[in-house]
Amino acid sequence: MNKKVTLRDVAQLAGVSVATASYVLNRSEKQHISKETRARVRDAARQLNYMPNMSAKSLKSNRSACIGVAIDKDVTIPRYAQALQGIRQVLQESGYQLMLCSTQVLRGEYPDYITSYFARTIDGVIYIGADNKGIPSRMRELILRQSIPLVAFDCGGDSDIVSVDLDYFAGAREMVLFMMEKGLRRIHYLRPGFDNRQERLREQGVLRAVFEHPEVDLILHRLEFYHGRANMQIFQNNFSQEEKERFYEYAASIWKCVSGFREDLRDHNDVGIICSWGAMEQHVLAALGDIFPKPPVAVLAQGVLYPGSYPNLYYSELPNFEAGCTCAREILALLENPEHSAHIMLKPGCHSQIPQCV
Repeated sequence: MNKKVTLRDVAQLAGVSVATASYVLNRSEKQHISKETRARVRDAARQLNYMPNMSAKSLKSNRSACIGVAIDKDVTIPRYAQALQGIRQVLQESGYQLMLCSTQVLRGEYPDYITSYFARTIDGVIYIGADNKGIPSRMRELILRQSIPLVAFDCGGDSDIVSVDLDYFAGAREMVLFMMEKGLRRIHYLRPGFDNRQERLREQGVLRAVFEHPEVDLILHRLEFYHGRANMQIFQNNFSQEEKERFYEYAASIWKCVSGFREDLRDHNDVGIICSWGAMEQHVLAALGDIFPKPPVAVLAQGVLYPGSYPNLYYSELPNFEAGCTCAREILALLENPEHSAHIMLKPGCHSQIPQCV
């Protein structure tokens, strides 16, 4: 069995004290050590393939240099992938690692992200809201009582917890105003029938814009929406037969809805559609069929179609990457100052035919 290389071995090969080797490999600038000595220590460490004992280092500093991201969503979905990339980029620049944690109880009494914090494998938590539900009240009380460094993302804001949220209200309102600039005076607004925070805010934003401009008619359509794996943009082959049947039912409900106002779209050039979810987009466009000219269609999230696939297709760009960067900066600020407090609201960007965010 190979003997594990220690710091003492590195110091001996480099001809320096253990303390000097430690100062060099930990990049300490407090001691005056010549460039030649530093180079000799680093060369010895490379020759011996020396790896520092991170566990011992963490115990000494009381820091793991790792941040947990509590998420139970499919990270291949663009909005979560973009947010995670933003988190990782900022953490890496600050010398921190990222560890994905579950919000489920995997061992012991508490959810995985809480257990990982108590086990000192992470220094803090970025909590990504699951379907806008936020942190369960019992865990919220524990987080506050134990002063666990935590930043909540897309959880609806919390007066006692550092939070970063997306302004769904503003995005929806601005999309209606944008469509009005295109000359629309009647809008068919399609949204899923379930009632969560995101959809409530989007509907409120749409209604506010119409209230401010009474010359615009709004027709609201609430659609049954299969809230399972089939709501992902890409239809996967490993869906069960039940999932496929429910997905087809959902697609059929969109076709039926759009078919009900096809003549309105065909006979008037000032009528358009706003889809609340990107997963609706492909079914709506397919249901429009041979209508020409094509009516404007706006989506309050990213869909699956490529630019140019539909002549009048627009998106509300949610700043997911920016949100991830902001969450990472906030958790680092919280680690430096436990009294740090912030509640940040990020507004959607411009409207474009190029899908950027979901």
